[in-house]
Amino acid sequence: MMDICFRNARVVDPGRQLDCRADVAVANGKILEVAGSIAGRAAQEVDASDCLLLPGLADIHAHVGGESVAPLSLPVDEAGLLRGVTLLGDAGTAGPRNLERLLAVLDGARTPVAVFLNVHEDGIAVLPQDWQGGLRIEAVREALDRHAGRICGLKAMLSGAFAARVGLEGLKALKQLAAQRELPLMLHLGAEPDEPLPDGWERFCAELPAILDAGDILSHCYTAKPGGLITPDRRFYPQLRDAVRRGVALDTAVALRHFDFARARQGLDDGFVPRTISTDLTRNNWHRCVFDLPETMSRFLALGMPLPEVAACVTVAPRLLLRRPAVEIRAGERAELTLLREHHGPCRFGEEGHSLSGEYRLSPEGVVWEGRYVPAAERTARPR
Repeated sequence: MMDICFRNARVVDPGRQLDCRADVAVANGKILEVAGSIAGRAAQEVDASDCLLLPGLADIHAHVGGESVAPLSLPVDEAGLLRGVTLLGDAGTAGPRNLERLLAVLDGARTPVAVFLNVHEDGIAVLPQDWQGGLRIEAVREALDRHAGRICGLKAMLSGAFAARVGLEGLKALKQLAAQRELPLMLHLGAEPDEPLPDGWERFCAELPAILDAGDILSHCYTAKPGGLITPDRRFYPQLRDAVRRGVALDTAVALRHFDFARARQGLDDGFVPRTISTDLTRNNWHRCVFDLPETMSRFLALGMPLPEVAACVTVAPRLLLRRPAVEIRAGERAELTLLREHHGPCRFGEEGHSLSGEYRLSPEGVVWEGRYVPAAERTARPR
């Protein structure tokens, strides 16, 4: 007996290089069959004629845990299952001081979350981060010791204050610690336009890519803020190309102000394609501009990336970086699926004065998780 059957979906599984129209049946938490037409009726029939069916989406860069952890962070499932995402990366919401609070919240959530530990003791609970006391690397090391197995990587926000008071030597020490623990290092690119930049800022930006190895992550890769490595004069391109060749991942983490359409267009044209497409979802942007991961996927489709490449950036690639098992749409596999609705017609991404027109948009319809179909939550505000 079929529990769920998706009818006439466009099935896109980049790990299998699969892109076809098919029915997909689920029974007892596993995929029962994938075929052009499946006989019989399921307990729950889903008309997926205007939908994409993908392996469960993974958003490697969001901020969750709720306001008890940090004012900007979201309830976990509002960023996860209810937005079409079956795996989240929490990108440094908590530091050593508030990590246990975050982990306690995650224990009660349905959506699984891989946690990057922020190297600032308060994470993003207090912004801008104050580095007056310098880097407390012992506190980072102690948090890693205490919660081994629950932390998937380290996160550093490269502000002007970080460059001034932690600097390249501190960044190298963090990289050494991450390497000792066999963890990736995620770096936030881009200082705030109004913050003072220290002497040596250009050198700091030029030399930081050389510190990174395969599996490390450069987030906000298309930012136009000071410290972005894709600039109109292309002055950081040699260092950035070397890093990408070594396997350093470019991550979009669009947020409200960490993404620039012109820089993205330039980067894509110049061969700097993202490894992962992510949202940097927070309370500031989940009801405006960013909304969710399917909306962010739609931006990159409008920028000209092919659908199979975009799909790989939200399924295969983030799971590899987070060292989580692959998810495939194949008979006998665990059923972890995301259903996205297709919308055809004029649309706009971003906000006034900083936007891009398109003709195609995706929105979350639901997920299959733990054998059940979970419908997506209604957006309280609609993209234009």
